[in-house]
Amino acid sequence: MATKWEVLKLVVETTGVDEKFIMSPSKMANHTRARVLLYLALRMMGYSVPQIGQFVGRHHSTVAHMTERATMEEQDKAAALLEALGETPLEMRHKNIKRSEMKVRVKPSRVLKLVEVRKVPNYRSGKIEEERKYKYVIS
Repeated sequence: MATKWEVLKLVVETTGVDEKFIMSPSKMANHTRARVLLYLALRMMGYSVPQIGQFVGRHHSTVAHMTERATMEEQDKAAALLEALGETPLEMRHKNIKRSEMKVRVKPSRVLKLVEVRKVPNYRSGKIEEERKYKYVIS
């Protein structure tokens, strides 16, 4: 079984981003992409989110958030990295479907929808104004 340091070394070789930038708090796009690739690869190896966070020096909620937001392309790259190390990614051990056939989980978004418009008098100015009521709807 490959160690997390071997995975980190392979991510450095693959992405061209130096190890110190992956482990740093840098938010540059290429550093973040490399870090997410590391998160996904370690997660697919069976490491827990707190273990990955402790290894990289990030809070576990950051690791969880970034692994949830990862695209299928990033997940495929992480799986290919592990296969290059001779590892079988954890998701593929338990599921007999291809990663390209998996559906991306999309969180429902809340949208404000206009529900009611009515005319009401403004007691200060004496004018008739529109009162609008909105409601959150999950789309």
